[in-house]
Amino acid sequence: MFFFFLFKFIIPFDESWCEPPLPQYHHKENADLVMVQILTRHGARTPLHQSPLYPHVWQCNNTELFSIDIKSPHLHKKTNLQNKLLNNDEVKGEDEKDEEKGDDDDEKEESHKEEEENEFEKKKIHENEFEEKKFHKNAKTLEFHENNLFDDKIKKHPLRISVSQSKSVFLGDCHFSQLLGRGAKNLRKLGSHIRKIYVDEMKFLPKKFKQSIFKFRSTRTHRTIHSQMNFISGLYPNLETNQNITIFITDKEIDPLRHLPSICTNLKKVVEEVQESPEFARIGENSEIVKNTTIYKKLGKIFGTKGKSTNDIAMAARCNDLRGTLPDDVTDELLDSAALLKAAQQKYIYTHPKVFPLKFSFAIAEIVNSMIDRMNGKSNIRFIHWSAHDGDIFGFLGYLGTGTDTLPPYGSYIITELWKYRKNGEFFVRFIYNGKVLRIPRFGNVKEVLFDDFLRFVKLNMPKLKEDCGFTPEKLKKSWVFIPEEI
Repeated sequence: MFFFFLFKFIIPFDESWCEPPLPQYHHKENADLVMVQILTRHGARTPLHQSPLYPHVWQCNNTELFSIDIKSPHLHKKTNLQNKLLNNDEVKGEDEKDEEKGDDDDEKEESHKEEEENEFEKKKIHENEFEEKKFHKNAKTLEFHENNLFDDKIKKHPLRISVSQSKSVFLGDCHFSQLLGRGAKNLRKLGSHIRKIYVDEMKFLPKKFKQSIFKFRSTRTHRTIHSQMNFISGLYPNLETNQNITIFITDKEIDPLRHLPSICTNLKKVVEEVQESPEFARIGENSEIVKNTTIYKKLGKIFGTKGKSTNDIAMAARCNDLRGTLPDDVTDELLDSAALLKAAQQKYIYTHPKVFPLKFSFAIAEIVNSMIDRMNGKSNIRFIHWSAHDGDIFGFLGYLGTGTDTLPPYGSYIITELWKYRKNGEFFVRFIYNGKVLRIPRFGNVKEVLFDDFLRFVKLNMPKLKEDCGFTPEKLKKSWVFIPEEI
């Protein structure tokens, strides 16, 4: 079967490409809400890449900013990066590998394929241990203090280079992929919107925060943790001053929300096979604007970077009032076409039958297990927030078979609701992407998927660690550095 993606017109650039809509909620009258889980992409951030020909100056004052000691071993590395900027070499953020992949557990038992009829007690799919990260509502942001790392001339330069967390260099006082003030504001706005629905309108959540019914889960990155903090602030702006919030995180190498690089090593291999297929090569070739064989090459030449880096650079600029700083010969039509092509490629990859089980099965298992505990009365958790990345939005939508025709805006969200019909007592799930109730292609395009059917699908597609994922203890030991990442 051949797949073709036709671009008949270019969607004009607007705010919906940068921030998701918050439309009116669609209530249900024939069922009772049991549980809500929301997965979000982090808010607007600085890019993962820097154009040496058109560098942007980013100013950050809303999140973490750390200086480094003058004796730091990272000083030499910083100087090398500074020289790259001065020499017009492409500078990359530490998360670029994740961006190139598509972005920031037990083996399946044979019984997973058997139907569990007349059995309410559900078996858990897998277990993960999480490390706890606590923050205080009124904790002050650490201030940035410049040590004597450079001479006074560099210090006073308007494009001074600062180091945040000793990890990367950027023009201005931000680091690569750092949450911006706009991103923080948008996550608070989303939290406020969710409060309006589930606290004010539905009375599903209490007016005052109650720790025992909430769970907050984030990947181990600055932008997702700080996005989650802001989401919570919007959801419960009336938090007590002495209220502590617990965020569950796990190391990147074993996090289902971060490609499982040390667990499911075959994911990268399968994605590369799909990208090399004739069907993938034909995506966008019938575009009326520009063919996919030239668009990235053209943009890369203009920006002085790899072509696949340009979407990240351009989208960050366009979504943060820096459109006017982009090259004059880069038109909105060209940028729109590149963004739509990237979205079409990601949709094809993540909905592919060889990819979606490896990409998102382990994450969806966590989501389903939480619902099982709630249904069985083993958990009081009503609401879970998963703070993640655009790759997780693509992965989740690909798992459902829907995909998305545009790149997920910063702060995109997927709501998974667990309901119970009043008439027959059956449980079902409903999925909402950026305010729109989804029809699920893998279940006959219905909007309400019976939970038993969904659970059966999850178990059927659960990868076997050794056979499907290529997992071995040796690979894990080789790739995983057992030193907690600084956050």
